[in-house]
Amino acid sequence: MYEKINGEINSSSVHVVDLRSDTISKPTPEMREAMANAAVGDDVFGEDPTVIELERRSAEILGKEDAVFVASGTMANLIAIMVHCSQRGSEIISGDNGHTFRFEQGGPAQIAGVQTSLIKNNDDGTFSLDELRDHIRKNPDVHEPYTSLVIIENTHNMCGGKVLPLDWIEKVKNISKEYNIPVHMDGARVMNAAVHLKVPVERVVRDVDTVCFCLSKGLGAPIGSILAGNKNFVDKARRTRKVLGGGWRQAGIIAAAGLVALDKMIDRLQEDHDHIMQIARAIDKMKSSTFRVDLSTVQSNILMMYLDVSRITAKEVQYRLATVLESDTVKVSVKTSSRDGEQKTITDIGPSKSLTDTPLHIISSRGELIKLLQTLKSMKEISLDIQLHSREFQGCIALLAISTREADYVIDAMKLKNELLLLTEIFINPKIVKIIFKSEIVLSNLQQYLHLFVVNVFDVNKAGLALHAGKHGTLYTILRHDFGYVRDLKLHQADFRTRPLSEYMKNYCRNRKTMMLQSMEEDLKKRHNCQLDVLQKLFLWRHNLARKNNKNPEAIIGNSALINLAGNLPTFEKVVLAFSNSQFVKKDESLENHPYKQVLTNFEPNAEQLSVSDVELPKSLQQTPLHEINKIDDLEKLVNDLKQEKEIGVDVEWSDHGYKAVTCLLQVSTKNDDYIIDAIDLKDHMLLLNEVFTNPGIVKIFHAATNDLKWLQQDFDLFIINMFDSQRAMKALGYPKLGLEVLLQNYAVVKDKSMQRVDFRKRPLPPKYKDYARTDSHFLIHIYHNLKNELIQANLLGQVLSECNNDCKVVYEKVTDVSYQSIRDEIVKMHQRQLLALEKLNKWRHSVAEYVDINTGHVLSKANMKALVLQMPTDPATIVRICKSDYVKQHLQEVVKVMVEARGQKPQGFTQSESFGQKFGRKRKLDETTFSGDDRGGRRSFYHDDGNRSRKKEFDLRNTLGR
Repeated sequence: MYEKINGEINSSSVHVVDLRSDTISKPTPEMREAMANAAVGDDVFGEDPTVIELERRSAEILGKEDAVFVASGTMANLIAIMVHCSQRGSEIISGDNGHTFRFEQGGPAQIAGVQTSLIKNNDDGTFSLDELRDHIRKNPDVHEPYTSLVIIENTHNMCGGKVLPLDWIEKVKNISKEYNIPVHMDGARVMNAAVHLKVPVERVVRDVDTVCFCLSKGLGAPIGSILAGNKNFVDKARRTRKVLGGGWRQAGIIAAAGLVALDKMIDRLQEDHDHIMQIARAIDKMKSSTFRVDLSTVQSNILMMYLDVSRITAKEVQYRLATVLESDTVKVSVKTSSRDGEQKTITDIGPSKSLTDTPLHIISSRGELIKLLQTLKSMKEISLDIQLHSREFQGCIALLAISTREADYVIDAMKLKNELLLLTEIFINPKIVKIIFKSEIVLSNLQQYLHLFVVNVFDVNKAGLALHAGKHGTLYTILRHDFGYVRDLKLHQADFRTRPLSEYMKNYCRNRKTMMLQSMEEDLKKRHNCQLDVLQKLFLWRHNLARKNNKNPEAIIGNSALINLAGNLPTFEKVVLAFSNSQFVKKDESLENHPYKQVLTNFEPNAEQLSVSDVELPKSLQQTPLHEINKIDDLEKLVNDLKQEKEIGVDVEWSDHGYKAVTCLLQVSTKNDDYIIDAIDLKDHMLLLNEVFTNPGIVKIFHAATNDLKWLQQDFDLFIINMFDSQRAMKALGYPKLGLEVLLQNYAVVKDKSMQRVDFRKRPLPPKYKDYARTDSHFLIHIYHNLKNELIQANLLGQVLSECNNDCKVVYEKVTDVSYQSIRDEIVKMHQRQLLALEKLNKWRHSVAEYVDINTGHVLSKANMKALVLQMPTDPATIVRICKSDYVKQHLQEVVKVMVEARGQKPQGFTQSESFGQKFGRKRKLDETTFSGDDRGGRRSFYHDDGNRSRKKEFDLRNTLGR
């Protein structure tokens, strides 16, 4: 073969090595022979036997149901996008260096009518999983497109042939699956990835829905790519291929070469990998200051060489490699390719001086500060650090450390606080690089305490994280690893307000002089998608707690944890993890104590739960048998019957009419039957239901599940696994009203709101009570299927199921009276007299409520008790006006006495009466006489002070009862 060298044809002395692309490969003799002898037919009619065999073999190798043979990788990707994004105006998510975005002519937008949402690719070809979750449009309104596909590339061309980590691909799948979004792999060189990982290619593509790979690159076939997925997808792909002009006729001629490629060329790819590594090692061995390679990043058959463009451009290197001179000893013309934007400048890194070789200047006067400014103006880069005094609520910057290549400077920021604005001239100069470790901390404190702002910052910590350098976790480890310097961590909490500074303190400050690392062009921007109202509340809470303890607010909880909480609104478990390192925040161990923690953590809904349902109309209440369960034998039989169900509706009826609230009924519905369980009679046996409620194979459907979950745990120790909350679904779908009555309207059912406050403890249970109770669970299964289909259409099912699973992870403490502590928390500044009033009022209302067996809120509500504590009235008329409670009116003198004593005054005109416990010593039973008229609730106390503290006999209607 003749090649043109230097514009002339030379056939003898010059060898040509073409390294531009693996698409330069040519068919092997065996391929040509197979092509010549291939059996053919019309592939559009599905009659080409060689194409059929190629597609079958490809699907088998990839572990997919079916595959289709197409003309190119670009066509394969476009077909996949068009099938997955069947609705024009959809959106796909891709890395910003992905081939489908950069090198396929904008086909998704140009032809498919699909836009691309970009995530910045990391150097290894991956992208941020947090950003992936952020980019998914979870509940798009009429202004937004639907997210319909996530695309990844393996191996990644623009990232130097990097092989995607298998665990990262699995995490992409899991996130996408939450929102019912498919994942497509542009696997043009996926066979190279499998060879590098030394695993079957089926494992590499296991976690993606569809994949394509190219036969005409390293595998050596002349033309064609394979697109694979499930059968339904491939059927649609064939149809889409036709409209793009990709219908083959006698394609078996080229498919035959593809079969040879699959049989003979996959294992041979290791040779390409070995050859590229040989070239990389040779370049690295030259130790050139003009160009370099990173051996640790060479994984497959692509090599990236980085140039110092201040010395030579990529085009000049390409020209010189391709040119053969007479003086060249080896006559080889090397063809290469370059990409704009891939040239990066390398800094000439000189050795860093030791502390002993570097002069230290202490700046403590205005004159010294001005002299320092003149010195810094001529610098291209400086390192910057601060030493905070933050042990108390009001912190301050004690020292400001600045380093150049030649000297270190420690500025007394306390003494020169009013002069430090002079540094603005340096700090905002865009031509001077300010090198900082953890810039967000340094910059925020410079602004807060000194009103100094900084332009052109390089953050060493962020650079280390971006380079995946595990050793760059803290400045301490960098100093120890790269410079052999062991830092005295005891000085980390030293008081840098001390004057004069000790030598140890001076050296501690100056050793933070940041190393001059290789510069990066990218500015790593941290995005905080905060719920501002939540952040404000958390910030205020932290501020108040810090002031109360005279501590720095970050000692309570760090800024990053605060922002993460407000931005992500995390699950209960994440809250525990975020708070666990703070001594000021009580670690809530509820998730740790959950008896089914492991099951809930590993729980994943099955395929049927994630699929569109065929919705059947439910039976009416009249057509459905109702079973009342009030015996242990009936309950055991019910448990066995429920084990056979795939989904059940569940609801709870409770009563707070007594002193303590109690769960009265538990309603369970299947498709064919309704059950009402007497939770009072069977209280000691309700635990039997855990066998059903914790079965992950049965969907438990609730409406507004939070209270139901709490009552089931508190009263019966019943826990739920695999729960669907229809109210959460309504909220995610944007329903304007979230009550169950909204959904029941579809079944022509109108709930009687007057039944919401009836006492379900009543036995026997009236028919009206039964109908009301069973209605809450009867329609839940049908509601579930309707809402699930709506969620799937809106890509929200995964989100709702995750939220429901998080609800199930919460462990609720046994019932306690929270009003007292709640009021204390709400009234931050409560003096001792108010606290005494709160304690006495709370104790009084409990004694009354327990005696008459009524909820404490009916005796004295939390709002009324709070108003009394805030206003501290002693006038009976004012107390009655605030409370408007019959029980307060009947025992008004006792309430007045509580308020008078709390204010530190001596009670006038009455003496202390016996408490309820002292006087009666027993509780009134539920079925005893009730009171009406002026004597409701019962007791009247008459007080008289005759000087001898004698007491008239008290009159109490209940004294006549049970005697």
